This record gives sequence, structure tokens and C-alpha cells, in this order.
Amino acid sequence: MAPVQNVALVGSNGAIAPSILTALQASPFKTTVLIRSTTNTSTLPPNTHTLTIEYTLSSLTTALRGIDVVISTLGATASSEQRLLLEASIAAKVTRFIPSSFGSDLQNPLTRALPVFKDKIEVEELLASKASSNEIEYSILYCGPFLDWGMKVQFFANVSGQGTIEIYDGGRGEFSSTTVAGVGKAIVAILTHFSETKNRILRVSEAVVSQRLLLDIADGIRGPEMKNTAEEIHVNSSDLEKFAYDNLHKGELGMDTWVAFIKRSLFGQGYGAKWDETDNRLLEVGVLSQEELESVVRGVIEG
Repeated sequence: MAPVQNVALVGSNGAIAPSILTALQASPFKTTVLIRSTTNTSTLPPNTHTLTIEYTLSSLTTALRGIDVVISTLGATASSEQRLLLEASIAAKVTRFIPSSFGSDLQNPLTRALPVFKDKIEVEELLASKASSNEIEYSILYCGPFLDWGMKVQFFANVSGQGTIEIYDGGRGEFSSTTVAGVGKAIVAILTHFSETKNRILRVSEAVVSQRLLLDIADGIRGPEMKNTAEEIHVNSSDLEKFAYDNLHKGELGMDTWVAFIKRSLFGQGYGAKWDETDNRLLEVGVLSQEELESVVRGVIEG
């Protein structure tokens, strides 16, 4: 019998869950999406197997019995729910838990110290502790910012050539990134290479990019007939960090505070946003060619 047959995906909305679900549904694994009674399921593929749960230990434990792997894509504001999900996974004797880490490399000391990542780090540390006592296994995946999604929502690059764009620390700082489809592919590979990915921190990157590189590619795609008229606003990422800490001390915990910390981890020198080594080969994730990278940017521009 294969080590993995039944997979549960928790957190069906957001930037990354749809691509992970797509990849899982194209794989041999039987996938169940755990949803709340209030979850909007209209965006789920029609063949999706769902199970409605409440976020209680008993409801989650019941739902997870017979599940081999739990994949969490719960958002940063759902930290208590992710810990409860882990507790239920252990109670239900789930073999492995993949937490909603993704994004920044939380092993970097500077990034690790940023308050926005506190809850994710606590989950990772709890997982490591439970794994050391053989209560559950884990795989932690860092993939950098989602390349296509990050441009679509203008998180790190506005490639439309219109409006405004914030340029951080000169815009030439390089960072590792992965498309949402690439993340889905890596998740399936973790399940396929189950023994090799046991209790490991894994890193993937399809492209090392910078703001300037992406903007230059976008300018070339649009051509002279669609001149870039976007106003550049230059920002020091150290100022972002100061802004975020000031808000934190005043008790202002809005999204702009957390985003400022995340952008500091992405653009700040020494924060480890560019991986020195990756697990691309193990996780069957390739590096985008120049043509493929241009295709990703084109897809964002053309919608």
C-alpha cells in the first residue's frame, strides 16, 4: 500500500489553495477539502469532495480520521485554528502535517525576529517538538512570494505601466519566487517523495527576480505604443519596518502593519529572500527560462 492515499486540504480560499487543490486533483491522491458551513464553495471545481466541519477539537478529529496528510493553507490570522488543526491531526493519528508556512524563509534570524511571523514560527516549533516524540511528521515548504499572484495584486511589482509603483531599496534586490502552480506541483512532489521529505524544511524557487527585472520585462512586452506612465515612489524597507513597529506599539494591528513587516523580509538586505540552495530537483520544480518568465509577466499584463 502506498504511504499516502488520503489527503485533507484545509483553507480552500486565498492565494495558494486553489492551485494546490488543482495539483492534488490531478494526482493519484484522494483529496478532501474541509470547509465551514459558511464557506463559499462556488469557486471550487465541481468534482471537489468537501466535508463540513466546525473548528472544534472533536469535529476536526472526527473529520481527519483515515487521513494520511493534512495540508494547511489557513491565513496568518488563523494561527489558533492552525494549532487546533495540528492537535486534531495528532488525535486522529494523521501521519504528516504540512503547515501554512510557504513565503519567507523563517530560518533566517532577521526574518524570524519580525513579529508578523510569530504565530507561524510557533506552529513550526510545535511541529518539530511533536515530531521528535513521534506523534506526527512534518514537511515545511518555503517558496518565496508567489510570482504571478504578487504581480496581479501589485504586492511587489505593478507591471501595468499605469498608476503608481513603490520601489523598495532601489528595486534591484533579488528574491526567490515561485508561481502558484509551482507551489501546487511541489506539494504533490512532497507526497510522492514521502520518505525523502519527512521532517524536513524544503525550499523551491522557479525564478530569482527583482522589481527592476520584472518592470523591464513588462516594458518590453508592452512596447513603445503602451508607454510606462507609472509614477515611481521610492521607499526604504527600513522605514517600512519602523512604521510597522510604531503601529505595533500603538496597538494598530491592521493589514498595513503586517504587510510592511513582510516587505521588509522580502527586500531588506540580509533577510534571506534569495535562497542559496533549493530542493527543486527533489520536488520536481524547474527553473523558468527567460521565455517562460516573460510568459508569466505577459499573462499578468494581459489578464
